[in-house]
Amino acid sequence: MIRGANGAGKSTLLRLVAGLIRLSGGHFQWRDGANTNRPSPEPDQFHYVGHQEGLKPAFSVRQNLDFWTQFMGRPDRSRYGDVLDKWHLRSIADIPTQFLSAGQRKRTTLARLSLVDRPIWLLDEPTVSLDAAGRAILQNLMTAQAARGGLIIVTTHDEITVPDGEVLDLSDASTEPVS
Repeated sequence: MIRGANGAGKSTLLRLVAGLIRLSGGHFQWRDGANTNRPSPEPDQFHYVGHQEGLKPAFSVRQNLDFWTQFMGRPDRSRYGDVLDKWHLRSIADIPTQFLSAGQRKRTTLARLSLVDRPIWLLDEPTVSLDAAGRAILQNLMTAQAARGGLIIVTTHDEITVPDGEVLDLSDASTEPVS
């Protein structure tokens, strides 16, 4: 878990690990201890859930989930019903996401964690807009991911628990924007 003030570099670190930005100096150590200029794991090894929802507003919940599972190369529609139920999305599954509340859109975004198994989760402020029930669903998913031996790197300002996790506190870091 990575905590810290706005602008301390939490999101930048996750974007770096996801390969969305390039390392401009130094090195990054990944898995086997070898230094590399490419910090990110292979794309099929991780979920990256950032601040942007990654939802097409005109698409329904179901269509957005279908897009993401196809994009990740693992279309398995047999899991949709369970996932829609788990995230309390079944009753709105055919509604375009543009008409949903922020919490419903966040649940839709996070539901892809349940549809495609990936060993590494990079979650940037995943609890923003979630109510207590949504946070509990996410907490249970994170516990199950850790029990399977998965890795979770999460940034947050909220009180959530990362099972068997360590906390990197950037509270003393500069609040100047990181570039």
